[in-house]
Amino acid sequence: KIYEPEKSCDEFHENLPEIFITLGEISVENENFKLAVADINKGIELLKKCSDNERRLAEAYFKLGTTFVLNSERNEAIDAFKSAKNCLSSYLTKLDNESDEAKEIREVLFKELDLKIEETDMLRKEEIEMVKNAINQNVAGLT
Repeated sequence: KIYEPEKSCDEFHENLPEIFITLGEISVENENFKLAVADINKGIELLKKCSDNERRLAEAYFKLGTTFVLNSERNEAIDAFKSAKNCLSSYLTKLDNESDEAKEIREVLFKELDLKIEETDMLRKEEIEMVKNAINQNVAGLT
């Protein structure tokens, strides 16, 4: 094990969540999705304990959602993208409404997350429809 969580987060451990998330990204590149999910989730767990920066947490959830999409885990991907959006919403409440960062979140990031959720849901529905059609064809072939 690289790290065992402690009750508090000191400066030395501040970048540890990013290390796990980066390890997850490397696992995605190697198509080891199970390990990628585990590492990214570990990074998320550490971010929750060690940081109040919801934007970093939102980015981690986005990467987790993307990993789930690549592994055809559509429901989990949608949940991760929704978690990313919730983190950004929470972060947005702490910002000056007129700041450039707040505008970017509202005008770009929310739209991108909504699009990812919509696309993933559409893929999920298409896969369900393909399975239904395959079952119907098999049943029709038996009669």
